[in-house]
Amino acid sequence: MMGVEELAVLKYALAREREGVKFYRERSKEIHVPEVKELFLELAEMEIDHVSFISKMIEDESREDEKAISHIEQKNIFYSRESLELRGISVDSLAGDLSALRIAYLIEKDFEDFYKQRAQETSKKEIKDLFDMLSGWEEDHKTTLLGLYESLMKEYWSAQRFEPLY
Repeated sequence: MMGVEELAVLKYALAREREGVKFYRERSKEIHVPEVKELFLELAEMEIDHVSFISKMIEDESREDEKAISHIEQKNIFYSRESLELRGISVDSLAGDLSALRIAYLIEKDFEDFYKQRAQETSKKEIKDLFDMLSGWEEDHKTTLLGLYESLMKEYWSAQRFEPLY
């Protein structure tokens, strides 16, 4: 059984995951690079899975049901560098998409850090496992976003005829 604090953390997490769904859906409408748009739509669906999962955990707790932490099978959303095609996309549009990717990365990093911290703060194995699992999901999202961001940044630099010093 969860304590009041763990339940409060889950309710907070639920609100943040709902914000994630809204962010990805809204930003996907403004994205120009097809791979970024597709990734944002997939991430919105994954965040919906997280919302459903956390909602079920909260509902089960409120009914004091016996619960086992089930795992949601995460989709592989890794994008390879070779899949990018930027034909017909303006440098300004690409800059906007890079900004959206950076924001998304920071959101996922914040989620990951939040769940890691909660896992470290609890002494209950079941709760620790739950937060470790949620942290892992967000880490996968963060890693995927960073990979696509870095690939697009190179495209952006190339379009600008710029080569970084590092």
